[in-house]
Amino acid sequence: MSPRAVALRLSTSKAKNSPASHVSSRSRPPFRLNSKWLSERAANFLPKKAGAERENIERTSERRSRQVYVYENAKGSSRAGILEDVDAVLSRDPAARTRIEVMLAYPGLHALWLYRIAHRLWHRGAKLFARLISNLGRSLTGIEIHPAAKLGRRIFIDHGMGVVIGETAVIGDDVTLYHGVTLGGTSLEKKKRHPTVGDRVTIGAGAKILGDIRIGSDSRIGANAVVVKDVPPNSVVVGIPGQVVHRHIPHTASDEPDLHHEKIPDVLGQRVHELTARVMALEEAIANMKTACGDKELYEKNR
Repeated sequence: MSPRAVALRLSTSKAKNSPASHVSSRSRPPFRLNSKWLSERAANFLPKKAGAERENIERTSERRSRQVYVYENAKGSSRAGILEDVDAVLSRDPAARTRIEVMLAYPGLHALWLYRIAHRLWHRGAKLFARLISNLGRSLTGIEIHPAAKLGRRIFIDHGMGVVIGETAVIGDDVTLYHGVTLGGTSLEKKKRHPTVGDRVTIGAGAKILGDIRIGSDSRIGANAVVVKDVPPNSVVVGIPGQVVHRHIPHTASDEPDLHHEKIPDVLGQRVHELTARVMALEEAIANMKTACGDKELYEKNR
């Protein structure tokens, strides 16, 4: 037997004969659970786990809603959506003759297509590229549309030079905008600060719609009007600041916007006419009072 094997056998026999090996398991101190320690650990662990799960659920739901929104918005960027935009121009602009002419010679349409590309990139997280495409569209067409704005279907931007649509603006379907229109904000805070425009709204040249206000569907904003308050549906707004004139017969045909500005009531002119009539009535009353006083003095003298 080798010396190494002998040494191993001796060490094993010593371990078996040692007193510690004969100690009964009952003689060992019992294991006790520390309830206070467990409650503290549970109190710290469970809220953290619940909070993490809640954040994970919220993050997942936000991601899914973003994906759904991108998918819905992508419909407007498809071939059918492009043809819709072209047909919207053909139906609302009497100067448009063919689809080829509209696709090649209408800068409002080009700005809209570039916006749709930038909008998809923005919601996919490529915000820098989205802003670059938006800036390219502004340089080419003179129309500035923020990639985060939400625009509906069949929007027609006629002429388009000087149109500005802010970051949190929302525009419905079948909306017509003319050159110089501004959908601007009135706050420096990062919140909803731009207007929401309903469906089938027509906004005249040079009109300014400012702040987190709502323009009701089937409304018309006159040229150079400045709107800073909510507008109910089926209304016409004119003047500075914008004055609302309710329409008795709502016009819902999106392909025939009524832009007859000569038929829009002149609100300021009506107010001036009312004030003039009031002043004339007061002057007549004063003259009658003077006449009555003069007649009374003459009566007293002749008495």
